[in-house]
Amino acid sequence: MKIIGLSNLIRNEETEECKLQNCNLVVDAHSFFYNAYEKSKISYVFGCDAKEYAKYVRVKMLLKFKRANVKCYFIFKGGTSDIDEKINKTKSRKFDFESNHKFIPPIFMREVCQQMIEEAGFTYTTSITSNTDDCVALAEALECAVLSNKFEYCFKKVPFIPTNTLRYSHYDNYIMAGQYKLQNFLKKHSLTERKFAIFITLSDLHVYEKKHFDDLLKTWNVSDENLDEQNKKLLKWLSDHTEEEALSGVSEFLGNDNKKFNDQMQNLLDKIHQSEWTIAADYLFNDCRLDVLTPDPWWFEKGVVSQSIAIPYIDLYKHKTISGSTAIEKKDSTDSIMAAINIIVYAYSLLTNFQQSEITIFQDSDNIIKINTKEFNVRKPGFICKESVFEKGWKVVRHLNLLEYFLRENKLNLNCKHEMPLESRVFLFSLAYFSRKKMAQKIDVTKEVNCFILYYSISNKLRIFELHKLNMRPALQVEAENLIELTDKYFKLEENEEEEIFDGGKLKTFVEIQYCLLHMNYLNTLCGENHYPTLYHRYINGPFVYKLLKAMENHNFYDFLESQFQLCPSVLSHVHLLLNCYNKILNTSTPVENWRIVRH
Repeated sequence: MKIIGLSNLIRNEETEECKLQNCNLVVDAHSFFYNAYEKSKISYVFGCDAKEYAKYVRVKMLLKFKRANVKCYFIFKGGTSDIDEKINKTKSRKFDFESNHKFIPPIFMREVCQQMIEEAGFTYTTSITSNTDDCVALAEALECAVLSNKFEYCFKKVPFIPTNTLRYSHYDNYIMAGQYKLQNFLKKHSLTERKFAIFITLSDLHVYEKKHFDDLLKTWNVSDENLDEQNKKLLKWLSDHTEEEALSGVSEFLGNDNKKFNDQMQNLLDKIHQSEWTIAADYLFNDCRLDVLTPDPWWFEKGVVSQSIAIPYIDLYKHKTISGSTAIEKKDSTDSIMAAINIIVYAYSLLTNFQQSEITIFQDSDNIIKINTKEFNVRKPGFICKESVFEKGWKVVRHLNLLEYFLRENKLNLNCKHEMPLESRVFLFSLAYFSRKKMAQKIDVTKEVNCFILYYSISNKLRIFELHKLNMRPALQVEAENLIELTDKYFKLEENEEEEIFDGGKLKTFVEIQYCLLHMNYLNTLCGENHYPTLYHRYINGPFVYKLLKAMENHNFYDFLESQFQLCPSVLSHVHLLLNCYNKILNTSTPVENWRIVRH
């Protein structure tokens, strides 16, 4: 639904003040987090600064609900019901520092929000397609409002709170909000539901083009260049006239095209009274529990709402289609998501019981790749099922070790996994998978991978130092101060620095690594999450890693490391551990065995 001026009308004139405190609230997550990264003003050119973005989401977006004791239920939008329309509507985004310096969403943006929701103690789920009906169903069951910026909720019977009406009181820990109720709106404007459906259908730009009804509105004397005023005049006209007069005027104006109008209007009326219980609503209402049948005909839907199946894999399964790279990078003939194609194909094969298919990868309607799954697949593991290995639920899947099977099929050695810190396993698996793929192409990515590992260790130690800063031994206190001083310059971007150090070629490799990290996390979850997922907000920082790589140009990585971090022995020890594990996964030798770790 897209009605110019409706948001202003609802927000400014049709809401009543209400207090949110000690209550439930259903949050349309797609709408709530929409444009959040852009609004945060955090750097995005070199990828997601997940640490800073997580802080923004936690402090600026979620904290007020915790303090007001508002129990939030977040529902994310899932796949699409019309894949062809989605492809045709997707526009390529060009980036440069002059004419096209526009915001481009970085990788991990949505996933950071989800990790912050969990950290804040809230729950979330994913819809199969649109999340509107799920939000309405849950709000009805909980007898609470829906928080969103989508004004299609103004045609629903549950209370609706536009996001930009929230005002938090720091002194009393409550949130004031503007709440809209359909019945109050209809009563105020002396409208029937049918008249309101006429208003929506006449005004919705997703149904008819702008100014399509201009001549009709002129005959009703409600046309106005100011669309806010036109909306008010049209509502007043509908209030003063019968439904039959309005529909007669529309029918006379449209002639033979009247069926489309009537169908759309009836669809709106049906949705007012639509009150179907949904799997997503059931999942959140029952404290994230789902009954599983054996075999379960709803295994896919339950996998989606329980987050076992990642959002991009919904369209992959239903439409054999997945979105390609949209990141800022050097654009060439190879989509960067192809670095993770083996992971994606394996996930698709698990979902479809290794059905051979052609997968479509698209950046926009002009950049489409067709992939035959046979070219990138591994041998089918030795499980037996009718439709999919997931048909008996994810508790059963966990014991099949499907992620480990995939890694071994890609010639990775997992004998050392018990030497790895638990949180680092999927992270190291991702990097080793990527390196193995590049080795086959005779491309050296050692320095780029090492930079990701170094940041992981730095971030790990900074976090530990912060957690224990009140009771640290003096030697560790000195090391913490040294580490903060050494790394401070990498956390900051000076004015014009982005343009000065920008290199699309280097970014290409960075983007490929990030897609591998993303899809390996997806695969780990799909296979039952036997390993801790990579926590992006702790261990991913695009600008930091990129600046680190630029700083060590013309330097040997290990020489750079010892010269820069010799006063931070715990960082060197941690990097040593991770690099040794990483190289063991690859079955390669590593110079780190000969490092001289300075201890003070």
